[in-house]
Amino acid sequence: MVEVAVVRGTKPLEVTVKALRMIDTDEALSKEKPVLIKPNYINASHPFTGITTDSRVIARATYAF
Repeated sequence: MVEVAVVRGTKPLEVTVKALRMIDTDEALSKEKPVLIKPNYINASHPFTGITTDSRVIARATYAF
């Protein structure tokens, strides 16, 4: 099972989907275990800086779960 998925790209939704597909979600997730989605949010920088998580990534990950 892949525990960490690293995917690079310029389209946040596509790279999020690719990363989630690399993880065996049936094995990693269950209804008994809660999932915490913790974005990087240090300050109000634009997501392009890499300091904050693009809100589209959070939305896509939340939809996937």
